[in-house]
Amino acid sequence: MSRNTHSLGCLHRGSSERSDVQGEKRDSLDKLAPSFPTAVETFHLMGELIGLYVELKENIKDLEDEQAGQTDLEKIQYLLALMVKKSIP
Repeated sequence: MSRNTHSLGCLHRGSSERSDVQGEKRDSLDKLAPSFPTAVETFHLMGELIGLYVELKENIKDLEDEQAGQTDLEKIQYLLALMVKKSIP
């Protein structure tokens, strides 16, 4: 059970660290927003998606020992269930 708490802690810590970096990048991109609003928003979304992907891969690696023998899909479902506190059918 402590492993589950550790995983959730890592998710939260990674999110807050990512938020700080994204805030700095957002400030610089906001200067360009009036001229290229769609492009700037696309970059924001791509950055968030990349950050989430990296965080997910790190958390899947953490689960290798605990969830040995399960597929990546099952590991992702497990992580999501931890995050939302409910099972995914």
